[in-house]
Amino acid sequence: MINGFEKETQPLTEAEKKLLPLFIKGFYNRWGRENQVTNKQIQKGFAEKGYKVPDSRVRKIINFIRSECIIPDLMADNGGYYRTKDAAKLRTYIESMRQRAYSFLSVADKMENHLNKSEQNDKQC
Repeated sequence: MINGFEKETQPLTEAEKKLLPLFIKGFYNRWGRENQVTNKQIQKGFAEKGYKVPDSRVRKIINFIRSECIIPDLMADNGGYYRTKDAAKLRTYIESMRQRAYSFLSVADKMENHLNKSEQNDKQC
């Protein structure tokens, strides 16, 4: 789990594990951007079946599906989630994920450097 985001990043609950086959089935034939589905559409679809799945948990379930290589070609963009057989698109998406991760790490490093400098200045006073 991630500090400060414990609820959103906790492992899948038993109830969510029971929904996993529905998620997998829902993504199985979503080939190409023309068949993409948004987080809100996923939530609405589950709500119509009587399940409340918050957006953060939709993302967590999708993360699980990807990290367990259940649907390793599941991509996303601003328009939603979809699958692709295009290796170049997958490589671009993977690079985008790495760039976003690097951006987070860069900000964390800068904040930590600032904190360390602040702590050193406090000790010198």
